[in-house]
Amino acid sequence: MRLTILGSGDASGIPRADCVDPACACVRARAGTGPTRGNTCALIEAAGSRVAIDTGCGGQACDGLLLTHYHPDHAGRRDEFPARAWGPDDGLSYSAVGTPGIDIFPKPPGVRVVEPFASIRIGEAVCTAVPLNHPIPVFGWVVEADGRRVAWLTDTYGVPAVTLTWLVAHPCDLLCLDTTFAPGVPRAPLKGHGDLTASLSAFAASSARRAILIHIGHGMQTWLDAGASMPIGVDVALDGMAVDV
Repeated sequence: MRLTILGSGDASGIPRADCVDPACACVRARAGTGPTRGNTCALIEAAGSRVAIDTGCGGQACDGLLLTHYHPDHAGRRDEFPARAWGPDDGLSYSAVGTPGIDIFPKPPGVRVVEPFASIRIGEAVCTAVPLNHPIPVFGWVVEADGRRVAWLTDTYGVPAVTLTWLVAHPCDLLCLDTTFAPGVPRAPLKGHGDLTASLSAFAASSARRAILIHIGHGMQTWLDAGASMPIGVDVALDGMAVDV
């Protein structure tokens, strides 16, 4: 199984268009001395199938598309993918509708709704939807093929207990986990995006063999640029990174 991380940044990407802070990673990204990051999305190749996850980097030749949710940075380019697509209910009957600061976007046409913990097949790849912690309905996707299992968990603060229980019962070779924020950012739980502390805690509890941090925000990148190091078994994603699982 091969995972290619096509994009590894948050909704604003790096560099952010509105960031002019001279101390920020955005300045280094513009100068070519630091990483640039597109919207988080991936491609998994296994068992003769190509499975795309989210649409942030545009059309990919694939046998099926897994959508985590319908914010524009994850599903806004659905029309560039001719393949069948699956995702969660769009939440239009969700209690957050009409709540200030909570954005609900409709499910793109033709996307098939999957229930939590249900599995679908794309060729020989078995893809299971797992619920995550976000202000709107979001699924992570666990893809199993070639005797390997990868969990793609973006737009979440940590991992819900029910999903963590499932992951422990189905240990993953690789856990890719939203880490938008550096440690100690108070708004992380409210935004439903991970900080490093929550991500490392979820990884340790998940029984996964290895972790890659995704959905990196410019504050997190600035913190990384200051010399932060990761524990053994944890890496930070880069756009274009290919991993043989």
